[in-house]
Amino acid sequence: MNYNFYKWRVWSILAISFVMSLFHRGAIGVISGDLSRDLGLTATELGNVASITFYTYAFMQIPAGLLLDYLGYKRISYYGALVTGIGSILLGIATNVTIAYGGRLLVGLGTSVIFISVLKAQTIWFKKDDFTKASGKLSFIGNLGGVIATFPLAILVSFMGWRLAVILMGSICVLIAIIIKFYIKNSPREYGFEPQGIELKSIKINVFKSIREVLKLKATWRNFFVLFTLVGCTTTITGLWGINYLTAVYGVSTTKASFYVAFIVYGLVCGSLFVDKATMIFKKNIIIYPRIAAILNSVFWIYILWLCFKIVLKLA
Repeated sequence: MNYNFYKWRVWSILAISFVMSLFHRGAIGVISGDLSRDLGLTATELGNVASITFYTYAFMQIPAGLLLDYLGYKRISYYGALVTGIGSILLGIATNVTIAYGGRLLVGLGTSVIFISVLKAQTIWFKKDDFTKASGKLSFIGNLGGVIATFPLAILVSFMGWRLAVILMGSICVLIAIIIKFYIKNSPREYGFEPQGIELKSIKINVFKSIREVLKLKATWRNFFVLFTLVGCTTTITGLWGINYLTAVYGVSTTKASFYVAFIVYGLVCGSLFVDKATMIFKKNIIIYPRIAAILNSVFWIYILWLCFKIVLKLA
């Protein structure tokens, strides 16, 4: 077995855990109607059940980075997948909103460490020139989790009910955790190879001073704005309210609504295929690529707002 074999084995297993991470973050949208009915949730409680995962995910980002440096990508991704699976199973057996909150909180804790674990592994295993290509592949494969959380999940729920479907997907996460524990190692050196990437040594730092330094970077705020607006809007629609809106306003079934919402995720999947190509094209000015994407997205939302304005005028 050569270096490339182990590199792609580690990457593939961690990438699959990232697929499940994105699935669990967005799965509430399809099961929201059944979940509300069975647990007697109000719209506010349903929104909290969905959003508590994202609150936890956001809160954990700084601790997750510190834990990753301390434990390594193998152990942290193992715990992440395991906790995600347990949280999903807990949601599947929930009998009240408190248990549902607990399950989704665990999902947030678990998924918060998955993505950075894959990036850490890529940094160590991949050469600098291959890192962007691997990240593009990761984005493509990961977004398949979002696809599974729409129409395919709706089909699965129609066959076995939302509880069994959620428990099944949680069990898959537990299985992935077991695979991570026994089939990957924390460094190429543990396989007998020298890393082709960068293997940084841990050093003691002042966390608050480091946070201040990060907040001073312009790139931090550019990324914040993109994630807060573009990603925030997309996640809101695909993760919960898009399917509810279509079923409530247009009277379509959950399965059909999830089919329509899935096209947003298809766009994410297709877009991720062009990431490495865009890097090659805009090598000296990579900021052009997200600017073009932001302009296209803004045009789309302006059109939607214009349609809403026309509807309001007709009703007035």
